[in-house]
Amino acid sequence: GAVIILVCVEAAGLSAASRAALQVACDAGPSVRVVVASAGSAQQFRKSPTLNPPGRIERIVRLQESALGDANCDTTAMLLAEIARHVKAQVVLAGEQSDAEGQGLVAAGIANHLQAPYLAGVAAVVATDQPDRLELISRSGRCLCRVISPAPVVAAVPPLGRTAETPTTDVTLPKVEVLSLADLGVEASRLVRRPDLRGTLVSTPGQVVRNTTFEQAARLLLRR
Repeated sequence: GAVIILVCVEAAGLSAASRAALQVACDAGPSVRVVVASAGSAQQFRKSPTLNPPGRIERIVRLQESALGDANCDTTAMLLAEIARHVKAQVVLAGEQSDAEGQGLVAAGIANHLQAPYLAGVAAVVATDQPDRLELISRSGRCLCRVISPAPVVAAVPPLGRTAETPTTDVTLPKVEVLSLADLGVEASRLVRRPDLRGTLVSTPGQVVRNTTFEQAARLLLRR
């Protein structure tokens, strides 16, 4: 059967890397089925511009939950991994990093939650004669590497410098499928808010630090 490629994009608008991931999926050939997924709050989706894909998209899946506006990157990755299972994707593509935060953790997080191989710097996906094996072309410096991976596989795509803001052909978008946490079998208690870093340094008045011992200052500066 056809290979299902899931492209995970931001809820509040596509970054340059996400547009590149969408381009890679649409360039994979006629034997693939391209699905676009995002997870966020209704407010984030209202800010998102109209999707202008560079090729045919079969499905657009959206997980909409108010708490996702403040969710950390691992929670977003977990939910996108559940969407990948829901649509039975063999390949999951995501931008290496968003324009806003630039950490590049979501794609790796999706691979972790799917327990799938992870490949960065992907420039192309090619379906093989074996339905359970995918060929990916990864760029490292000036070199292109050909990788054969079992499915499912997660790949991060950098901005490739060849994506288009407008579709190259007349494309009719499918109706957006709105999912809930219940549709994915996810408990709301699994959602974690930002920031998720423990022991983060916080501001405190300088005179307080000067009048304390080192151990007391450390307790004041570290968020418990």
